[in-house]
Amino acid sequence: MIASGIALIAGGTSLALGLKPKWGAASVIGFLAAASPTMHRFWSEEKPSERMHDIADFGKNMALLSGALALADAKGR
Repeated sequence: MIASGIALIAGGTSLALGLKPKWGAASVIGFLAAASPTMHRFWSEEKPSERMHDIADFGKNMALLSGALALADAKGR
């Protein structure tokens, strides 16, 4: 829990300040790739309201992951 918070803070700060952006993007990508499928398991949720909530949160995380992947590629150029 603390490690994931540190990874996100360090990664976000790195990207915001432009310091070692590839490392920062890797940190954010690693967190989102690992946490999204474990935290937002909409495919196994039985309650429709919870399923919709998890789908929305999973989709948001995938959008953030896509942005981090784009930054990982673009910042090095």
